[in-house]
Amino acid sequence: MCASNLGQFYRGNMRTKYQPGFTLVEMAVVVFLIGILATMGLSAANALLASSSISNTKKKQEVIKDALIAYLGTNKRLPCPAINENGVEANNGAVPSICTGYFGLLPYRALNLPKSAALDGWENIFSYAVSPQWTLAYANVVTATSSSNPGIAFNTGDAGALPVSTRTPATNPVATPLGNDAAIVISHGHNGLGAFTNKGTQTNLPVAGTDELANAVPAGFAVPATFYHREYTDIDVAVYGGFDDVLLRLSPTEILAPLVKDGSLKSTEAQWAEQVESINDALASFMLNPGTVNCNPPATQGDFNNLLIANNINLVNPWGDPITYVQVITRLKSDGDTTPGAAINPYTLSTIGRVMNYPTIVTFYGKYKKIIENTCP
Repeated sequence: MCASNLGQFYRGNMRTKYQPGFTLVEMAVVVFLIGILATMGLSAANALLASSSISNTKKKQEVIKDALIAYLGTNKRLPCPAINENGVEANNGAVPSICTGYFGLLPYRALNLPKSAALDGWENIFSYAVSPQWTLAYANVVTATSSSNPGIAFNTGDAGALPVSTRTPATNPVATPLGNDAAIVISHGHNGLGAFTNKGTQTNLPVAGTDELANAVPAGFAVPATFYHREYTDIDVAVYGGFDDVLLRLSPTEILAPLVKDGSLKSTEAQWAEQVESINDALASFMLNPGTVNCNPPATQGDFNNLLIANNINLVNPWGDPITYVQVITRLKSDGDTTPGAAINPYTLSTIGRVMNYPTIVTFYGKYKKIIENTCP
């Protein structure tokens, strides 16, 4: 190899051997790109985890819904909330049972659920609110305080008493009412603000004035002026805050429909028809009882109320409205005297917005003629 070629060979190899690597700028770009990719992967992982937790929470809420419906079908009322992590419904133990509060923790033991079923996707205990009337063993307060019969249930036509609102947009100072529910099951979401942990300690409450604070169980277990059901957002919206609570709202219709369908409960209309018939039978029995020989309807509303209580009949209709009673005639007669007229009723009954069928004198005599002749000389 000639000297000139040999020199070129060495110079070429020298350039190859000592060619500089990546510059600092190039390395910085590479690190920056790796960081972006890592961040995107972490965000995707977090999003996937959040989605999984929400999905798991909603599945558990459906199980709780089925358990609440089954409980109502069996006990003819909904359970009171628990006030700690033990899952036992908290009430005064009286008849009817009065709840310690109507907004607390899920009473999973009353629902025959394991504690694991009462934990949302973030391992916090579900909060639970219930309408007071739906927890009563009796149909109304008057009956509850005047009778010891535990067989009278809540009114199936009673509207829910738990107001729920939303905001559109999220910063709207005027909340939009969504209606009233019979019961609500709440997960406090990823941030867990206001939730009770598996060990029974309550986490930090949401900031004052935010909608999530209304969904957090207060110290006195009182129902707020309204609950909030909004679209999920992890952005801290001005004034009313971010929102990641997951609510299961249970309307009266949603709870009652499957029970009416499978025959566990009668429809409100069917119960009302039976109640009117029972009232008329009780009044007829009162007037035609040989032992007392009344021969006349009860004189006052109070007498009427006492008669219904004695016969375990509700003093209100299935929608929760009181029944009004008025005596029309003072005495039935065995000779069939229909004065002041066959179309006149021995008594009248009325209630708000509902039709009540009660007998005229002629129909009353037609049904009870032999008893009247033997009882009312």
